[in-house]
Amino acid sequence: RGRAANSRCILITSDAKLQAREEKNINREQIMRNALQLINQKPPNWFQEE
Repeated sequence: RGRAANSRCILITSDAKLQAREEKNINREQIMRNALQLINQKPPNWFQEE
């Protein structure tokens, strides 16, 4: 899998379970990126206050 910025990855498989797992992982990565973006928008002492 490509991890560098703007890298690409192509999955070629006939295994439906593998395809579903990869799609789930892609969704999880997007959720993580969104969460990190929201955290980065918070003030520096936000975590200590919560």
